[in-house]
Amino acid sequence: MKLFSKRHVERRIGADSLNYRRIPRTNELLSTEARNRLIAQLRFLSSKDDYLEWHILFADERNQPAAITFDEFKIDDFSQIELGYRLTDNFDFHDFTMRKTKQAIKYAVDDSPFEEYYDDYRLFDMAEITILFAKKEKRIEVIERIGSILKEENTDYEIVEHLITRKRGDDLKAILGILKDEDLKKKIERFFDYYSKQDYLNASKISADIVNIIFSDNDETAKKIAIQDIEQKLSKHLIEGEKAKQNKIAKHIDDALMLARNLNNDIYDIRHTEKSTLKPKGDNLYKLVARNNLSIIELAITALKDDFVLSDDWENIKSEYIEKYKIDTNVRRVKRLKEQPLDLEDIPF
Repeated sequence: MKLFSKRHVERRIGADSLNYRRIPRTNELLSTEARNRLIAQLRFLSSKDDYLEWHILFADERNQPAAITFDEFKIDDFSQIELGYRLTDNFDFHDFTMRKTKQAIKYAVDDSPFEEYYDDYRLFDMAEITILFAKKEKRIEVIERIGSILKEENTDYEIVEHLITRKRGDDLKAILGILKDEDLKKKIERFFDYYSKQDYLNASKISADIVNIIFSDNDETAKKIAIQDIEQKLSKHLIEGEKAKQNKIAKHIDDALMLARNLNNDIYDIRHTEKSTLKPKGDNLYKLVARNNLSIIELAITALKDDFVLSDDWENIKSEYIEKYKIDTNVRRVKRLKEQPLDLEDIPF
């Protein structure tokens, strides 16, 4: 499973992107009010034993009642390995506040050589970690608490399948890491590699293969039925209203798919090399085919996430992480007059 910032690679801005004092704060995805409410909600959820797993929290018992927070050591161990950074660089878990990130500004012309901004990609990572380590019986409530803030503050985000997702739909790159089919994932990665290098011939060839993978069936005789089934499911996801309107868009999708297949089959060296195929002058036609295929691929995969995206049970994912990082679920770090770990046998219930 990949958390938010790993699904959205566009957040990785480099120093060359920041040339002037006034720049777009591209990592700030939320309004101030939405960010403050989300931080306050995460503070609330992690300040009690009611919602999150006992072992992921830390208890400071020097005062009564005990102050409960995320265990910064366990969270940092987890985030450094999974995400490549320490969440304590962005959050102070003692009172659960969020720090601004500093980014060096190239060619700064004043006395402020840094741009400061809130990195909401990391805030969303923290929110998804909170969902992940929620108690099984409380996860739905945790999701509703976080999701209601995103909705009430009219943000561009919502929670789908326990993951924070753009309302307008995540693009193909954003969900690439959580595709079920490894072969499909590798082909899409190769497509983006070819396309980024302006190798439109190979981009069109591999995108034609991907279209064929998505709109096909293990049983060749059932291929037509499988395609119709996908078109009908797409129409239900894309169009509101009565069946007639959904059937109309399904017909348009079928027409678009037919055009893609005709182009893939008729243009030289995409799927066939017969003399009867059309040999382009230059790369413009290959570029058109590649982009047209990409539109169909992205439409199908992002709309039909249940069919293409991993939907493993989150309790299984949590158990796998606990095993992977050897988290002792019987021990919680506690600070008393003399700090020592707390064993489950010490609990009077």
